[in-house]
Amino acid sequence: MLATLAEAETYLLQEVRNFAALIASGPTSSWRYPSFHCLLLEHGRLFTPSPLPDDVDPMPAGTCYDSSLDVADGTDRIYVEGLGLNSPDFPLSTEHAWCADPGGSLAIDPTWDPTGAAYLGLPLTPEFHVWLLDPAANRTNKALFGRHWYQIFQTGLPTDALVPNVGRPVTDL
Repeated sequence: MLATLAEAETYLLQEVRNFAALIASGPTSSWRYPSFHCLLLEHGRLFTPSPLPDDVDPMPAGTCYDSSLDVADGTDRIYVEGLGLNSPDFPLSTEHAWCADPGGSLAIDPTWDPTGAAYLGLPLTPEFHVWLLDPAANRTNKALFGRHWYQIFQTGLPTDALVPNVGRPVTDL
């Protein structure tokens, strides 16, 4: 059982580091980011779990990508994709999406009830997110695994991909 946020974040980061090390000698080892985990270790930010704000309704589990886009749409909240640690009692990291408060480090997660134990993700700029998504596909596509994932993992993120100063740096742990 993970009793504190620091324990949950340490557990999540160790899991990410272990997976990144495992894939480092694989067929994608020459890529800029051999895996999503490597990308998260270099650019990921930590987000503190928080209760839903009063203006955000809970949404169905399994709809995190669409639901988080809906929560961010037309607001100053920031769409984030990454990994969430679902529970302090039975920790399991999951590819996930949520929103961040603007300029802050709170995870606004409309689909997990109760909220996750820890969050590590990439706060995407709206412009980059639109570029990532295939306009012909429906919005349930994960942005970072859309039509440009191969290019991003091989060559790196564009300089305007991430919202700066959102979340906490991984170096804090």
